[in-house]
Amino acid sequence: MKKKNILVMTLSLALVAVVAIGATLAYFVSTTNKVENAFSASDGLAIDLNEHNYIQNTNQLGTDEVKANTYKDIYPNKVVPKDPFVSVDTVPTTGADIFVIISGADDDLMSLNIDTANWTKITKEDGVNGIYKYNASVKATGDLTPVFNKVTFANYSEKPASIPSISLYAYGIQSEGMSGNDTTSALALTALNAKAGTNFTLA
Repeated sequence: MKKKNILVMTLSLALVAVVAIGATLAYFVSTTNKVENAFSASDGLAIDLNEHNYIQNTNQLGTDEVKANTYKDIYPNKVVPKDPFVSVDTVPTTGADIFVIISGADDDLMSLNIDTANWTKITKEDGVNGIYKYNASVKATGDLTPVFNKVTFANYSEKPASIPSISLYAYGIQSEGMSGNDTTSALALTALNAKAGTNFTLA
């Protein structure tokens, strides 16, 4: 009888001990230092549109970057150099899609040798006027290939009453991260039409 009681006591103590140990283990805690999730915004996008200065007496381009050139003494079949190019000064990690709009060119009076290897027209209107997209997402800073590098005048028989000016604007937008159904081409179309006062439509 005593042995049974001793055994029961021993088991009871063992159970109590286990419970006590279990209760003690429940209070073993450890606290870490705060973990900071650091977020850094991508660099912005900065572009510029220039061309090299035109030297009238040699019919050549110089090395200075300018916003506009004046061409005098235009005659039939004359070819003049003109090289509008986009400079990418800051580019985000997403890359950038670059667009240029051309307006004001008279297709009956002049032609532009668009660099179709690097620039693709994305608007459907006939003629040289329209919006052109650089064929690759731009990942690095620097000057892009000129949209065109010369203007050739037609073999007109009578002096034109006036020769229209060619206007260009450039637009850049991040290549990725568009929301909803937005596309870079659609956003460029809206922005450049507003800037140039045109009404081009996407092809």
